[in-house]
Amino acid sequence: MNTIMYRNNIIKYILTLLLGASVNVVINAQNFSTIGEIKRLTSNTHFTITFQPNTVQVAMLERNDTGNVGGTYLWDGKDGLFLFNDILPSWPINDLKVGDFVNGTLSGEWEYKYWDVYNADGEITIGTNAPLVPLQATGKDIVENGVYNKFGLYEINGVYNLDRLQFISDDGVVFSLEDIFHQLLPGISSHGTLRAMFYQGEIANYLWPYQTNAFTPDDKPFTQESNISSDVVYSIADLKKCLTSTKLEIKDGYKIQVINSLGNAYFLWDGKQGLLLHDGLRKMAGMINRGSVITSGSLFCDTRAGFFGFTGSEDLVIEDNQADIAPVNKKIKDISTTDLFGYFRLFGQIEKGRYGNYVLRDGDTYIILTDHFKYGIDLEKLIGKQGYVNAVYHVVGNCFIVHPETFFVEGTDGITSTRLSEQENHKKNFYTIDGKQITDVSSIQKGIVVENGKKVIRE
Repeated sequence: MNTIMYRNNIIKYILTLLLGASVNVVINAQNFSTIGEIKRLTSNTHFTITFQPNTVQVAMLERNDTGNVGGTYLWDGKDGLFLFNDILPSWPINDLKVGDFVNGTLSGEWEYKYWDVYNADGEITIGTNAPLVPLQATGKDIVENGVYNKFGLYEINGVYNLDRLQFISDDGVVFSLEDIFHQLLPGISSHGTLRAMFYQGEIANYLWPYQTNAFTPDDKPFTQESNISSDVVYSIADLKKCLTSTKLEIKDGYKIQVINSLGNAYFLWDGKQGLLLHDGLRKMAGMINRGSVITSGSLFCDTRAGFFGFTGSEDLVIEDNQADIAPVNKKIKDISTTDLFGYFRLFGQIEKGRYGNYVLRDGDTYIILTDHFKYGIDLEKLIGKQGYVNAVYHVVGNCFIVHPETFFVEGTDGITSTRLSEQENHKKNFYTIDGKQITDVSSIQKGIVVENGKKVIRE
């Protein structure tokens, strides 16, 4: 049973008990005609949707331990939807095949927290079968509106990294590949085109190939990552190159700080490189907090987990409530995948993004800003302001999480300021011999002028 069905089994059981106890979890029934309308609901809502003939297809099926279809992925060419079935519906769900059109009316419970539909049923007939057609998209197109794009089918260009089981889109977004549908992942690293379903998790952006031969290599060159194999490393930079379970030993004045955390994932920073340490087994619970600095000891990491699963520690010496190790100054245009999980100071203007999110823009480049650390910051009040932002680069959503609460300092770009200052000084420091200021330096002809308080003969 895969991770989504396992997760849903627990919550569905609880929900069933609540319904049996006559607890009202349904907000209001609504009628829809497109999947996209359902996915814009912001609470648990009972709904009915009418599928027009030959508009909605079966993208993938999941079978439970009894062999019955327990999960159905639907695709209408623009939006995907996941139906979780704890009980078999009245329509012939076990006869479905990938590519089948489903026609008719369906009712169910939209679960906002899990972004899926619970026990949908209705008057559904199975139509013709046709190939699935994914949307062509860039990585940013997908992740910037990621929550709405869950379970969508996409065709993306980029580099597949077999060693990491990662796909990096041509515009620099990192995805983890999972063979959740048992289609077999590609066997070689290469640049090419991938056709896969998108899912946005808590620690990664995921792509699930939904057909065999989902990756088509091409002859475009790409740079293979430099990897190392070592039982012990002494810095985050080297740990991020490892492909084996490795010990990160902290010693000789090297320090690592916990910048902040999201659930069981800790953002670590050493002043140059950042790391996302995922403590799925909660071995770190109660040991480190926001601001904690690890000054010695060892962290054991499973680097094959993609974003460094934490498996244990040894002899840690921790200093709590320490001042932040300073962020690194960086231009937005210079941010790359090697900067993932780093802590940076960035210049730009805060604006509203195309999906209603917030972005920091510097010329033609921009990044998404979020308050995932839940400081309660009202980014809306900063729209139009220009200045410096401190933030942590997170792979999920390709976004920057602002940190700390006082993350923003209004001001102008230092380079621009220096340039303007030099221009102003240039104007102020040139005078005629009789004391009149020369405002246009290019107009100075031959003769004597006063430059920075000294007489100069211009020839």
